Amino acid sequence: MSDLLFQKLSSFLLQHYNSARPILLALSGGPDSLALFHLLVQWRQQTQGEVGIAHVDHGWRAESASEAEILRQLAASAKMPFHLKTLDPKTLSGNLEAACRMERLHFFRELSETYGYQATLLGHHRDDQAETVLKRVFEGSSLCALSALQPISKVEGCTVWRPFLDVSKKTIMEWLATNQLEAFSDRTNLDPKFLRARFRSKIIPFLQDTFGKEIASPLCQIAEEAQELKEFCAHQFKPILDGAVTGPFGGWLNLSNEKSPFAIKYILRELCQRAGCALPKTVAATACQLILENKSDRELFVGDFRICVDRHHVFVLKQGVITVLPQILCHVGEHVYGPWKVSVRSGATATKSGWQHCMEGVVQVALPEGAYELSVPVLQDCYPRSSSISKWWTTEKVPAFLRYMMPVIKSEGRIVHEFLGKPVTTVPEGEKMLSVILSWTLQQAIPDH
Repeated sequence: MSDLLFQKLSSFLLQHYNSARPILLALSGGPDSLALFHLLVQWRQQTQGEVGIAHVDHGWRAESASEAEILRQLAASAKMPFHLKTLDPKTLSGNLEAACRMERLHFFRELSETYGYQATLLGHHRDDQAETVLKRVFEGSSLCALSALQPISKVEGCTVWRPFLDVSKKTIMEWLATNQLEAFSDRTNLDPKFLRARFRSKIIPFLQDTFGKEIASPLCQIAEEAQELKEFCAHQFKPILDGAVTGPFGGWLNLSNEKSPFAIKYILRELCQRAGCALPKTVAATACQLILENKSDRELFVGDFRICVDRHHVFVLKQGVITVLPQILCHVGEHVYGPWKVSVRSGATATKSGWQHCMEGVVQVALPEGAYELSVPVLQDCYPRSSSISKWWTTEKVPAFLRYMMPVIKSEGRIVHEFLGKPVTTVPEGEKMLSVILSWTLQQAIPDH
């Protein structure tokens, strides 16, 4: 058994370890990380690999400070760098387990950035995987999310390695007993106020007793197939997601060819994730239905993000505020108009107009030489002739959230060009021309209504 665990670790590191950079072990002193520590000591003797130790004292128990000192001495005896972070539970808000997990991950990421650690090794095993899958089933997670823990993953910017994910807890405990190693006993693992403790001490034992069979292996098989589904979806929908436009206002994608609710919800989650938005399943389901029903001008809100659905188009927008601005004269040179850089040049340029180009952050038009001004449109404005600009935008199917945030070009108080619909400006032959180019200069923002 000793050889089995060491072979698993050695095989994993042989495949993934880069000898040019050290690795970091998250050492809690519990059975799983303690086994990893001693196996890494053995591995390092054979390979000369560099290993650092990170420990987080959560401050939950009176003995945690003395345990941290024991681990510091253990690391020193192995001539491994030791990094300690001490938490004060009183300063953490919300779910204590989740808050501590985030603190740990941020600590590991900071150490990796500072000392060049290529990855952080965690002691998660097969029982942890089964527990995570079952928890996500109860939470109603997406099918792809049932892939749960992976041997290699990126979590909160931290590269994580889990070499023992297919090893049972029982195997690890037997290895420790064989090698006469005693791990710390964390009584919070049995405290029913913590969800993970209830899973281990009550929920999973109850399910196994009632079902009459061991459930860890089937749950881990679900995780494997969910990962296969996740990889299939990533490949299948990559061409669609690669077609997403990312500009100053956020991300935009045309889903008019998608009819499958599963496909639409997967694409929505990925599009939002790229923007830094975690899309709740209820919002994903609502947005999917709006897309399938070809609804227009619908908005959903997720934290600091706005999800807009307009005629099979979906927009993931970071909210912000854009101030209504006074008009400015358009003369040759460089100007600033709120978030826009305005370049006015002599000579003609190819017109680049339409709300799709606006989403990309650059639009331009060529106009006959004359006196022009840049201003914010108002309801009373007419365009292109006597019709209201609002009616024009409706005809051009301009998404509602973009209206009144793009400036227009006026001459003698009348709009001669707006950038959201198709261009209608004609260029007389032989006439001297001006080119007006607008470029967005700020980070993603969208005005609040």
